[in-house]
Amino acid sequence: KIKSLADARIEESMRNDGFAGLEKLRGKKLDISLNNPHVSRTEHHLNNMLVKQNIVPPWIEKQGSVNTEIANFKKSSISSFKRSLHVAFKKMTNTKVDDNLKKKVFAEWKTTNSVLIESKIKGLNNSLRTYNLQAPLSTQKFYLLPERELTQIFNGVDVTKEYTAYQQEFSANQKRDSNDARPFGSSIRSFLKFW
Repeated sequence: KIKSLADARIEESMRNDGFAGLEKLRGKKLDISLNNPHVSRTEHHLNNMLVKQNIVPPWIEKQGSVNTEIANFKKSSISSFKRSLHVAFKKMTNTKVDDNLKKKVFAEWKTTNSVLIESKIKGLNNSLRTYNLQAPLSTQKFYLLPERELTQIFNGVDVTKEYTAYQQEFSANQKRDSNDARPFGSSIRSFLKFW
């Protein structure tokens, strides 16, 4: 895999004139000092070549994509739960906002989205499995557990902050709607006067 990756990078550099300045490299001494006594000389030189050619091992590229996928999943799940809270705020008759309301809305949200969340977690675990097969043992990641992720989603939302945000959004929408209604009405009156 590294050979095919290196070949692809070499061909890409050739197309982009990446080898145009090679004449300048001839005659330079190589830095052969070993910084880590536990790394063999061959591995040290291979690592230096990878760094100089800006080549990243496949597991590091996969690590970035897996981290992004997990972060996007958590962000979208939390925002979905927040939207459910906002819908519950809209339907409320009393102004009592507490953890009981949060638990009730979360239970409804969980039953509605459980199949979707489990399928997303299954896909993420497949990505993690692929990453773990490529990565060194010390950098491998644990698989996601649905119940643990649901607990993190529940704990990631503060119901009082969301209610405050909902009230601000509601008042801003009312203000905007009242401002939008006035100019439209006056323009119709002026249009009718013109006729």
